[in-house]
Amino acid sequence: MATLMEGFIQEILPLVDETRIYIRPIHRHYAVKMLQHRFRFLRALMASYHYEGRLPDLRVEEEYSMLEELLQSLIRRETSLFELRFVLVVSGGSREKAQSRAEYVKPELESMGFEVDSPAFLQWLMYELKEPNPIYTDRHTLGAFFPFISNTLRETDGIFLGLSRIDKSSVFYDIYIHLIII
Repeated sequence: MATLMEGFIQEILPLVDETRIYIRPIHRHYAVKMLQHRFRFLRALMASYHYEGRLPDLRVEEEYSMLEELLQSLIRRETSLFELRFVLVVSGGSREKAQSRAEYVKPELESMGFEVDSPAFLQWLMYELKEPNPIYTDRHTLGAFFPFISNTLRETDGIFLGLSRIDKSSVFYDIYIHLIII
């Protein structure tokens, strides 16, 4: 299972034309209920492996452990759960150019652990952030989407994005400093 670097999005911005992110906090009660439902299913699956005398599937075992830890953190109010949709837009003067640019971005994303897809019939729904299905993530993982999470940024022509976790200083981020033209 890949782990995202904090601020990984900063490496991707120069490769795409547009980044669309939808983040919605999930009420704690609903989040606990949702995770408990999935946890009971995985616990039953793990028990069936044990009953049959088989080794559990590694992915199931990892998800079970991660979910157990996340559920406990959520119950202890150490974290929150968020619904996340993330879409990158790459375009070009022609279909071939757009495809060529997408093929350049794809290995970069896959090296970070993403599964890249570009379904032909869902393009508009993806652009409107109605597709793909959401990813549910905790506060810590969501932090990887922000370039200033562990350092202070004060870029002179930047826009105000929030406060740094380190020293609560204002964060100003200038996207144009980080762009390179392909």
